[in-house]
Amino acid sequence: MNWLESESALESLVRQFEFGQLEEGQWHHREHLAICYWYLCHKSLIEATYRMKLGILKYNEKYQVEQTPSRGYHETITQFFIKFLHSYVGKNPGRGVDGLNDLLRQTNGFLPHIGQYFSRPLLNSERARLQWVEPDLQALP
Repeated sequence: MNWLESESALESLVRQFEFGQLEEGQWHHREHLAICYWYLCHKSLIEATYRMKLGILKYNEKYQVEQTPSRGYHETITQFFIKFLHSYVGKNPGRGVDGLNDLLRQTNGFLPHIGQYFSRPLLNSERARLQWVEPDLQALP
């Protein structure tokens, strides 16, 4: 079963994200993956990174998600999603929404791999929340 049935459904999700129309509680790992995937299929890596960060910060501001050492935007996690998806899109070009649905099935809507690369203390550090830090368990492929 596919989560999103069409390119237009995926594009609609991206538009909702960009225009601040996602409802509170509609921002989960699956949506994060889908939107980032679409950006990486249609934009440069730099543009996709910029749009993801901007959109997350706007969502957090709209719903008053306080930025603290343990809550709010997390640069390393966001960059990990982008790096992982950039690699996936590069290996699976032109697959569109079918590629996204395959990825979501493979990962169960989440990237469980992050714990293979980052220890919990490093990932939970304020430094990792504020800036990209290199993995401490193993290098990214």
